[in-house]
Formats: sequence, structure tokens, C-alpha cells
Amino acid sequence: VPQLPRSLADYLWVGVGEFSLGLILGIGVTIILSGLQFAGNLIDQQSGTAVGEIFNPALNSSETLTARMLYWMGLTLFLIIGGHLRLIAALLDTFQAFPIGEGFVDSAAIDVLHQLFIRSLALALQVAAPVLATMSLVSVTMGFLGYSVPQINILVVGFPIRATISLIIV
Repeated sequence: VPQLPRSLADYLWVGVGEFSLGLILGIGVTIILSGLQFAGNLIDQQSGTAVGEIFNPALNSSETLTARMLYWMGLTLFLIIGGHLRLIAALLDTFQAFPIGEGFVDSAAIDVLHQLFIRSLALALQVAAPVLATMSLVSVTMGFLGYSVPQINILVVGFPIRATISLIIV
């Protein structure tokens, strides 16, 4: 039987510990979805469509269209595979693993978040790699075209080509 907190400060301390566990679980999911957003930002920067950013008043930031699309696709996949149920189950399991008042975030949890962040960046690069590689080839091709046929305005011709090819690949 767990001991009840004896003072208001003890209640606050227990509340901070339980809140931190829930926060760590939520941050873990957010890190993965942010990796998909980062992949979308990379894709839009390389394809030239980043000029069509959308202002998100909830986060007070701007997002590109592909970043927003990949975020929503990742969130939809998370919900389809039952990730929200697994997240709630993991939260309930923390009450069995750590009785109320004993659960606090330590360095091991921070290391897990660190590894999750690294994997999220790897996911972003894996998702964006086909478009990045293709846009590199398109850039080289446009460079050769601009050098061999100087009468063609590469900026005018290249933008729709880059946007079309990136949309096809995405």
C-alpha cells in the first residue's frame, strides 16, 4: 500500500513526477511525427515548393505543404495501427511498474528520447532521400542544359520541372 503524501509540497512533487512520465510518452510520439515533418521540409526546400508555406497559428510557425501532408499521413498511420491505444496502455503500465508517487524521469528515459530523436532524423532522411537524390540529378541536368543552351532561362523552365518531378516521386 503506497504512502499518502503528507503535505501540499509532497502532492505537488508526486504530480510533477506523474506529469513528467506522461510528458515523456507524448514527446516520444511527437519526435517521430516531427521527423516526418522535417522530411517534408527537406523535400519542399529541394523541389522549390517551399515558397508555398502555410502559417500554423497553433504552433506560431510556418509549414510547407509536403511537411504537413507527411505529418498527417504519419498521424493517420499511427491511429490505424492502434498507436493511440498502445500509448494509453503504456501509460497504464507505468502505474503498475511505478506505483503512484514513485515514477520520475531519470537519465535512462532521456537516453531513450535521445535515441528516438536520432531514429527520427534517420527516418526523415530515408523518407526524403528519393526526392533529394532526384533533385540533385535534376539540378545537374539543368546546369548542363543552361551551359549548353544559354538561350533557355533555366529558372523559368526549371521550377515547373522540379515541382512536377518532386510531386510524382512523393
